[in-house]
Formats: sequence, structure tokens, C-alpha cells
Amino acid sequence: MPGESGGRPVLLVTSPNLQALLEPWRGQLEVHADVVTVHHHEELERVRELGSRAEALLIFDWPAFLKGPEDFEALPRLLLIQCILAGVDGIPFSIIPSRIKVCSNAGGYSNSVAEHAWALILAAAKLVPAQHQALAAGRVDGIAQRAFVSSMKLLEWGIFGVIGLGGIGSRAAQIARAFGMRVYAITRSGTASFPCDFVGDPSSLDKVLKESDVLLIAAPLTKHTRGLIGRRELALMKQDAILANVARGDIVDEEALYGHLKDHPAFTYVTDVFWYEGGREELRPRYPFFGLPNFLATPHTSGPLALYKGSALKSAVENVLRYFRREPLRNLVRREDYV
Repeated sequence: MPGESGGRPVLLVTSPNLQALLEPWRGQLEVHADVVTVHHHEELERVRELGSRAEALLIFDWPAFLKGPEDFEALPRLLLIQCILAGVDGIPFSIIPSRIKVCSNAGGYSNSVAEHAWALILAAAKLVPAQHQALAAGRVDGIAQRAFVSSMKLLEWGIFGVIGLGGIGSRAAQIARAFGMRVYAITRSGTASFPCDFVGDPSSLDKVLKESDVLLIAAPLTKHTRGLIGRRELALMKQDAILANVARGDIVDEEALYGHLKDHPAFTYVTDVFWYEGGREELRPRYPFFGLPNFLATPHTSGPLALYKGSALKSAVENVLRYFRREPLRNLVRREDYV
């Protein structure tokens, strides 16, 4: 339990970039522990100076000083790793001792990312980029106007599908309701607290793929969801559907998606996330998506907005405080989903 022996507990913060952002909560944290920032790339020797008192880590990316199971010997009191990111697919669960609880920051990004998802969806549904470019080039006349209108989507009465009905998915579904859309959802359990018109477990994915006018991917990247949307799944979707991704690029098969977009010009993919290569997200994909008119992307800015202007950091800090207050933790990660 927190602070039972060995002196005053330490909360290690592994990103110096968070120091200024943490200031509003530093006083609350220091009631329970010394708050010490160590550089993400510092050697383990530096961490050992504090390791005997470190009970919790507050991390952004996985710290470089923890490369293998043996490195945790320098942190004998460590019981909590709290991630500031909502996704924890970058955490090497196989090297973390079983005594240590790992918590994601699910819910901390809900409003920001859901807003961003809808900005992309609406831009695609209303052909905003194409209409703006046509106006700027002086290419709009009555014929062009009618062509735009015939291709634009009216979302009212349509079906909003969502894979993953956590904080982001639920908030996005709530916005869909405001447009008069019906909500079809896929969740791990096949149940949801949000009032859906249909909710199923992963075995019902084909139904949601076939019936959705807009489909939002808002599920975490796990061993179960990696490559979830491939050639077969894309072929099941409506010819003019919008597929939106604000989760992780690797949930969608990159090659299959590129081929589908080329072969189905009325189908649109909008995204704020890209595929990982060599352990990092690459904003320039392997295929020439940016040459396609039915591909619309932003450079993974929805999450950082929540961190700098929203409630993401507050949500993570509150869970750390729950640990020190001996209250039940939120967002405990199921290791079996990743190992």
C-alpha cells in the first residue's frame, strides 16, 4: 500500500515537457508524495537514486530506462504505472512485474477526439475541401453546384456505426444523435450503457459494416483489433460510406485500404492517425493516399489538443491521487489483451 515503509513515496514523472502542465495539480500530489521529474532517456543509474521510494510512474511514452524485467529491480516499491495516453499499445507488458498495476487514460480525451472526428466526418460528408478548392479556382457554376449537391451526404436518418463505445465512441455517438442518426455499436461485451439502436459484440461486426453510412473506429489497438478492418471488411461496407479513424492506424490494413479507395471513389476514409513503422507513427504512409480525393487526414492533433487545452492530464493525475488515497483505480488495463 502507498507509503507503508521506506520513507516518503515518490511519484516519478518521466517527461520533462509535462512539468509546466502539472503545476495546477502539484500541490495536491505533494500532499501524498514527492513529485520528481526524470528525463525519458535518462540512464537507470539516475533513477536508482530515487527508485527505492518510487511507488508510481506517470508516463507519456514508455521510458527508455526500462528496457527489460531486470530494470524493475531498481524500483522495488513501484506499484502503479499511469499512462497519460488513452492507448497503451506502446507498453511492453511482458516485462512488467505482475505486482504493478497499469492504467490507461481512457476517457481523458473523449470530448476533444470526438469533436475532431466529427470535424473530419462533416468535412467529408459535405465535400468541404473540394468545394473550397473549386471556389478558390473560380470553377463553380450552376453545373458544378448541382454536381456537389448530388454527391454530398445528408446524415439525418442515416446510421452511425461505432467500433468501441468508450468515452470517445460514446461522445461521438451522442453527437450523431443530434444529427438525427441511428447508432449501431460494437463493444467487447456486446452491451452498452449508451442507448443504441443496435449493439453487438465482435461477432456482429459484419452487420454494422454493412449498414453504416458513417463508421467510426474508436477502439484501442490490441492483439484482437490489429488489422481488424481489411479487404473483406471494407468490401462489406456501402459504396459511399465514410470510414473515420481516431484510434490507431494499424486497426486498418493499409494496403487493403489504399486499394479500396482507388477502386471505390465514392467511399471516403478520414483519419487523425497513421500506421506505425519501426516503433513510431509515420505521418507519411507507404502508399500515396494523399493523391486520392477520397482520403482526408490531419496529423494526429486531436489527442494533443486534449492534453494542452482539455482534461487529459487532469484525468491521469486524478487516478494517481486515487492510488495514494487508497481508492479504487480507474482504467485498469487487461494484460491479456496485449500479451
